[in-house]
Amino acid sequence: MVFRKIFHSIYPPPDSVPAESRKATLYLLRCVFLMGIRTPPQHFTSHILSVLNLEYFAFMGACFQDVCVDCYPINFVLPLRAHLTHFADRLRQLGSDPDETSDQRYQKLVDCIENHNVILSFCDTLRPMIGGTIFVQLLVVGLVLVLTIINIVIFSDIGSRISAMSFMIGVLLETTLFSILCNYLADDCNKLADALFESNWIDQEQRYRKTN
Repeated sequence: MVFRKIFHSIYPPPDSVPAESRKATLYLLRCVFLMGIRTPPQHFTSHILSVLNLEYFAFMGACFQDVCVDCYPINFVLPLRAHLTHFADRLRQLGSDPDETSDQRYQKLVDCIENHNVILSFCDTLRPMIGGTIFVQLLVVGLVLVLTIINIVIFSDIGSRISAMSFMIGVLLETTLFSILCNYLADDCNKLADALFESNWIDQEQRYRKTN
């Protein structure tokens, strides 16, 4: 009785009970599994298995598509963070080798400047591609959260609230990881200036300091 009160959509009422909009889950289950037939048809087990397989592969395809959309910005940000970390280490080591000549140190500084321009061009290429996707995701997440909270507060029972909260957690995961990585990326960019000033640039020649 406790489960019947909490998850009332799982337990179908008699056919004499009129349909209600809040019991749409029950209606969809009847349409998908029974196709509106009161008496189980012939080969009912094979029919149910075929429907389950269809639903399973369709759901897996939808999940794969969602994962591709949600994760492709992360696949670009992670290598970018790795490049920035390696680049910051190179900046810290500028001018630290006593066996290098002034021309070699100057050439290393020029190489770092060129690599920094390559990283900036990479970011300029990614910005229009990722920016539109993230904007749409943030907009959709905001609308979904608002509508879900309204449904929880006004219309839902206990079982629907539990499922809605689980759905909200999944929706928040769409943009949370990318937002965290963007914050880390901003910190890495701020550390580049610190890494440059931590190098041995004060004792270098005037040409090196002006380029720096």
